Amino acid sequence: MVLVRIHCGVNGRGKKIYLKFTKAANVAARSLTPNKPHHAQWLVTRKCNYRCRGCNVWAEQDERELSAAEIKRGLDILHKMGIVEVVFSGGDPLLRSDIKEIVEYSSRYFVTTVYDNGSMAAEKVDALRTVDFR
Repeated sequence: MVLVRIHCGVNGRGKKIYLKFTKAANVAARSLTPNKPHHAQWLVTRKCNYRCRGCNVWAEQDERELSAAEIKRGLDILHKMGIVEVVFSGGDPLLRSDIKEIVEYSSRYFVTTVYDNGSMAAEKVDALRTVDFR
């Protein structure tokens, strides 16, 4: 595996930030594939601690959620399909206790984004460290 050093700063632990070249090359190659989807948005939970007028996801609760292992299998399928970017949404994905595991796995293969309402971001900052966009 080839690593490319980025000279833009350090992470919260004082270690230099590195970009895995293989991920960048893989994402670039998959994004050039014609006639295939490149983006997937995945509602990973309906749990939400807000009651926004423009959204009813909180009103349609379903206790049955996929496990982290099931989501990883789904991500493997999306990877084989050539998907480049995965967006996790909900409800608020940060309300999942296993979101760090899911995001870390996704970030190995995809440009990963988390759509959340911001209420849990400070508490779940470690889960968001590998996210490309939030």
